[in-house]
Amino acid sequence: INTYTWTGNGFSTAHNLFIDENGYAYICGANIYNGGVFILNLNASPVNPPVVGAYTRAYVHDLFVRGDTMWTAEINNGQFGVVNVSNKANPQLLALQNTPGNFAHNVWLSANGKYLFTTDEISGGVIAAYDVSDLNNISELGRFQSNPGSGVIPHNVFWHQDFLVISYYRDGVVIADATYPNNIIQTGAYDTSPLSGNGFNGCWGVYPYLPSGNILASDIESGLFVLTPAYVHACFLEGLVSDSTTGLPLNGVTIELVNQNITTQSGLDGRYYTGIATAGSYSVRFSKQGYVTRTVPAVPLTNGNLVTLNVALIPSSTFTLTGTVTDTANGNGIQGVQIFITDNISKSWTAT
Repeated sequence: INTYTWTGNGFSTAHNLFIDENGYAYICGANIYNGGVFILNLNASPVNPPVVGAYTRAYVHDLFVRGDTMWTAEINNGQFGVVNVSNKANPQLLALQNTPGNFAHNVWLSANGKYLFTTDEISGGVIAAYDVSDLNNISELGRFQSNPGSGVIPHNVFWHQDFLVISYYRDGVVIADATYPNNIIQTGAYDTSPLSGNGFNGCWGVYPYLPSGNILASDIESGLFVLTPAYVHACFLEGLVSDSTTGLPLNGVTIELVNQNITTQSGLDGRYYTGIATAGSYSVRFSKQGYVTRTVPAVPLTNGNLVTLNVALIPSSTFTLTGTVTDTANGNGIQGVQIFITDNISKSWTAT
């Protein structure tokens, strides 16, 4: 093994580097060029490559390059950037997009170039998915969390054959099916850390591109893990929830896979997206204040398939009930009695 050291232009430290398919190395988060990105031409000399350009608009924490486009994680600005690097000597900014947590740590592009995935390295941060097919109209499609509510921090996300492989600090290595970027479902995990929740411990690096298919994972405290993954596609469920009387879509409906601790809510357009890793027959419950709760039994969900389930909810009836509560011994009225009305789904009470 031969080792070479490059210290040109006063270089001493950097956060990351990316080598593209054309033989250029992109160094980001360095002590030079404003912490942005400088570009080395390895084709000219892999041992002593010349600097052929730099992007210095902002500090860049991580990046991805394919063809003539560089995608930058500009963590301090809470954005990812899209940069044209066809002219290495003069990179041109094409677009900027804020991430959900305003702390864009890393970026990775799907093979077809249509979807970009980002991580926000904060407590409770998310992996966000974007449609970047039109740089004039970048749109967020969905968000994913390994353990919502736990405060666990995501670090880096990589796209691999429609799956996301994520170094998720205290949750270890997490695999999620991103076949539908608006409905990302966790399908596997290997916890490298005994810790849980918020904290910068555990797995902070994964590499899923070995010819063997194995995953390399680096844990801050425990060291190197070599894992053989089983990439199993999720079971997907989506649909439209509407008002049975008006036919209009209903937002804010809670959709629950019964006894599976999986819930989601319908959006403003009435649509919902959910799923599960394990195939089976599941009951799906739909509930919203002011509507009769409905449970659809025995919905068959299978791996790699999408089931569409549209549901219309019936508005709850409003009525007034009056009467008198009396003492059976003397027939006198009783004040302050709590009256319960129940339909085995919801209940309310009032006082006389």
